[in-house]
Amino acid sequence: MKYISVILLFSTWLIASSIPPCSEYQGKPKYIAGKSPAVNMLIQSINHFVFPEKISKNDPTFKKIDDVETLAKEGVDLVVLWNSNDNYQDLAQKLSQIGIAACSLNLDTLDQYPNAIMTLGRIMQAETRAQDLATFMQSRLEMLNELRAKIPQEKRLRVYYARGSSGLQSACASSSHAEIITIAGGINPIECSAMAKALVSLNPEMLLKINPDVIITDNKEFFDTLHDTASIFQYLKAVTTSQIYLIPNKPANWADSPPSLLRLLGAMWLFKQLYPNEISYDLDREIKQFKRLYLNQGN
Repeated sequence: MKYISVILLFSTWLIASSIPPCSEYQGKPKYIAGKSPAVNMLIQSINHFVFPEKISKNDPTFKKIDDVETLAKEGVDLVVLWNSNDNYQDLAQKLSQIGIAACSLNLDTLDQYPNAIMTLGRIMQAETRAQDLATFMQSRLEMLNELRAKIPQEKRLRVYYARGSSGLQSACASSSHAEIITIAGGINPIECSAMAKALVSLNPEMLLKINPDVIITDNKEFFDTLHDTASIFQYLKAVTTSQIYLIPNKPANWADSPPSLLRLLGAMWLFKQLYPNEISYDLDREIKQFKRLYLNQGN
């Protein structure tokens, strides 16, 4: 009996800790919540939510889930997780114990978004809305793919993504945190091993050795530092040629923190900075269309 009890407990734990992909979810939830801000942004976009001009980190509509008890009190019946390397076994078990279903979406790369949008649209019973969003995303990604293919490899610019006030944290080339560089036809010089974390720290000497053609940053303090003639980075190629850009951040970062659907805007914006003579689109018009469709802003 003791062994049977142990087996039953182990089997129950396996069931509770297993989170199926959202493509397999067949329920009709009344209230969906995302585990992360990026998922909540996608849910709210499908839900015709009017995004604020700037998303606050404490905005309950988008913030990360703090505890499952709050979800139960709010009547959430489905939690959507970003399928990543995170270990969600404990979360799955807690959700199962209070009767909340969970499923996972692949959102690491932008080319996964059209399918993710259609999957969520089916679950939310908003297929028409989801089709409009997915079609826009797919068409713009195809456009960027075609433009990128025209840039010879030897003419592609090396782009360093500087994070934080020191600018010495960056993201690996394979990371979703810096995906806009690759989509925009740039080369991310931060190559990492398969076992490395998505984000890495450098020292000044390493950045000086990399000497990128272009620097993009999400930090205004570091951006201003690069314009200081006393900066140790004053002789970097990107600085001497004025190829330094501050990533737009309304309603949130267009590249990272979190890497979200806004990466599409980030990729179109960065492509224009890198290869202004190669683009075939009106960036201002694309931004307005995106905000009207995805963020429900403007007319």
